This record gives sequence, structure tokens and C-alpha cells, in this order.
Amino acid sequence: MYDCAFATCRSLKNVSIGNCAIITNYCFAQCEELREVTLRQKGTYGELTLYPGAFGSCYRLSKITLDLSFVCSLATYSQLYDTPFKSTPIEGYTVYSQVGGIYVRPSLLSAYKNDSYWGKFSSIIKQIT
Repeated sequence: MYDCAFATCRSLKNVSIGNCAIITNYCFAQCEELREVTLRQKGTYGELTLYPGAFGSCYRLSKITLDLSFVCSLATYSQLYDTPFKSTPIEGYTVYSQVGGIYVRPSLLSAYKNDSYWGKFSSIIKQIT
């Protein structure tokens, strides 16, 4: 998905995306009504990378479902800008603290809770039921 593809869309409330390799920078930024995001993998599709600010300023975003057979990757600023500054995962930028739940497949629950980035949200990581 392209940078800013759906940015500032005022009527978007729920998003469900399947078989996407990259959700680029600010793809859904400032979607004021966005409340739920579901990212799915169908079949044997590769991996998914979220870029900084993919859901930036989506302050009503309360539920993220990662229905994937792998741990979702998070791009670093150095990958985004191809510069040597800050090569650590995005801190609190892709996922905001007001998100009430991040839902993952039961088989990946521990992997997400122990991941260097996702682990910061371990208290709200839950299994898909």
C-alpha cells in the first residue's frame, strides 16, 4: 500500500487487509474514525511489515487483529529513510497506548509477548477466539 493511501479518510471505521506485504508510512494516518484494523494472511503468503506512522494519529483505534502465521515485522526509521540514524523499532508510533487489544493467533501469543517491540504491549496482547 502506498504512503498516505487512505490518510485523512473521515468515514473509514474498520479496515480488513489480506495478503499485503507492506503497510507503508502514514497509509492510514489521521483516519479520525478508524476503530478496528484486521490484518490477515491467506494461504502461504510471505510476511508483513508495518512502517512508522502507518496508523499515525488514529486516536480512536482500539482493536488490532493480526491474523497472521508469523510475527508481524515493524520497520525502523533507517529502513524507511535509508539513513544511519535510529535503527531501533518504532517506539509507540505504530501502535498507540489507547489500543485496548492486539489480537493474535493462539500459536503466536508467546512470540508476540516476548518480541522486542510487541512485548511492550504484552498486557493487551490476547489470542484470537
